[in-house]
Amino acid sequence: MSRKKYTKEFKLKLLKEHDEQGVSFWKLGKQYGIEASIIRRWWYAYDARGEDGLTKHNSNLLKIIFCNFKLGSFVLVNSDICYDKPI
Repeated sequence: MSRKKYTKEFKLKLLKEHDEQGVSFWKLGKQYGIEASIIRRWWYAYDARGEDGLTKHNSNLLKIIFCNFKLGSFVLVNSDICYDKPI
């Protein structure tokens, strides 16, 4: 089963409802048929990276962070810059 893709505009619409009207992630999820955790993930991505966070898939970055953690270091992500720091 393939994942459903949502446009950046759709994600921004939901995040705007959350931010401006105070609608909870849970309520938005029920209203639009999406898991609240997905909307919450969009919120964190938008907070960290702005609109770019809603269009770019960061699974490779998460894999790098996990591998570096397992190897004894971690990566701090700030916009498009990654910093390696020893643990």
